[in-house]
Amino acid sequence: MPKVSVCVPSYNYAHYLGSCIKSVLDQTYEDWELVIVDNRSSDNTVEVVRSFSDARIRFHQNDTNIGLVKNWNRCVSLATGDYVSILPADDAYLPRMLERSVAMLDEDPKLGFTYSSYHVIDEEGRVSETKHQGNRDRIMNGEAAVRSNLIYANFAIPVTVVMRRECFHAAGGFDGAYRIIIDWVLYVRAALRSGAGYIAEPLAVHRFQHPASVSAQTFLRRPRLITEEERRLLDEILPLLPTDSNSREFRRLAYRGMIDRHVLRTHGLLARGDIKGFRSELAYAMALDDTFPFRYRKMMALWFASLFSPRLVKRLDAVEDEFWASFRGSSTEP
Repeated sequence: MPKVSVCVPSYNYAHYLGSCIKSVLDQTYEDWELVIVDNRSSDNTVEVVRSFSDARIRFHQNDTNIGLVKNWNRCVSLATGDYVSILPADDAYLPRMLERSVAMLDEDPKLGFTYSSYHVIDEEGRVSETKHQGNRDRIMNGEAAVRSNLIYANFAIPVTVVMRRECFHAAGGFDGAYRIIIDWVLYVRAALRSGAGYIAEPLAVHRFQHPASVSAQTFLRRPRLITEEERRLLDEILPLLPTDSNSREFRRLAYRGMIDRHVLRTHGLLARGDIKGFRSELAYAMALDDTFPFRYRKMMALWFASLFSPRLVKRLDAVEDEFWASFRGSSTEP
């Protein structure tokens, strides 16, 4: 049996799937199988897969579309390797991804999974930024791993993760009670059981929120969908962490981080001209956080302006520096 099972769930991603498969074939580490499960695509996914002849590639096609979460779990259920990874069909590995990940897992038999830095690319494959969580490799126990991945959202994303198959099953796999943050939920639960390892070297590329992505079609339009799931995760995990003198402050920062991310996504609605959605999502945030009007003065000003004139709120947002200089009575007012 192979050491690593790379699992690729796919649905209508034929235009990205070829480069995804090639990134696995280009790995410096060769003891792997590639398990591709197509969720009843209507594009030419089958033809793309059949254009590769490597015997390590196993292709399965569902009889019906079973949904994203079930398809991800089915991928892993078909895996035979000691280590498993989910490689989204629109992402790709860099050549040393499996080599570095396997080496860290082999070195520490108690470690549940690894994740790494990564490059963010646009729809055309151009690198827009590189995501790091420090410049050194490190092994974290469960508490440290969870604390580093709750306040500032989930740094570990599927394309960067290699996990022991037994750890995946012990943590419950991908939870069908969630729709959007299924990877985050799994990694936090797994980290609590067996810790996590971080590799500072960028080992993958992640295609962020392109028009065909699930995320672009869901939570970007209704930010509260992901915020509600983040809140459920915090409510589940925070009581499981050890209680100490810093617990209250960590809890406060964790929930504040959740609101900060919601506000950032809500501001995106304004940038896209969805004034109604902008007002609705800010009202939702205000209901969650009593201190919201004091912490987000600019957003409150934009919210009040949106009640009177969509043109005014867009103008204020476009010239925010000049607006706030004027609001404070600064001498830099134009």
